[in-house]
Amino acid sequence: FIQAFREVDVSVLVVHSAESSIFTTSVRKAMGNLPSTYSFLEVKGDAHPVAYSDKVSEAILQFMEAEEKSCKLDSGRDMTLA
Repeated sequence: FIQAFREVDVSVLVVHSAESSIFTTSVRKAMGNLPSTYSFLEVKGDAHPVAYSDKVSEAILQFMEAEEKSCKLDSGRDMTLA
């Protein structure tokens, strides 16, 4: 899993549930040490995949707009949606 992410050379927004058994704290820490810029959107709950509510969709849109303007988000930036 982590090896595949070493190949990524673009900014990535990882959308995950707060109680995910797939995207664990150790996976997140490992991703923080990779050369690409990863930002994280944590959504309350344990659903996988995360439901694309209006709030989640808006956060994704904001990320995409920032990337389009070449305003990269800080690596490891935390966002949480209720």
